[in-house]
Amino acid sequence: MLKIILTALAVCFAMPALAQNNCAPRENVSAKLTDKYGEAPSFIGVNSKGIITIWINQKTGTWSAVLTNPSGISCVVSVGRNGELLDLPPAGDPA
Repeated sequence: MLKIILTALAVCFAMPALAQNNCAPRENVSAKLTDKYGEAPSFIGVNSKGIITIWINQKTGTWSAVLTNPSGISCVVSVGRNGELLDLPPAGDPA
């Protein structure tokens, strides 16, 4: 999952034109990812542009990276296949 997160974050900054064409109110984007693609939010983080959420369908491996700005507009900034959740140690565990 760390690979997915790093890739998604890199795309967030590299492809602003893509985001402009794939934006809608957060509720609409969330509903489409859930209903059409069977994806569920699996990671959430905050950066200077807003909230980044990684949505994953654990059965099919599809994933989407969504950036939501402070006004509640979400933009799909990257999508892919063959994503998987990693078993990460708990926070603070030096593993």
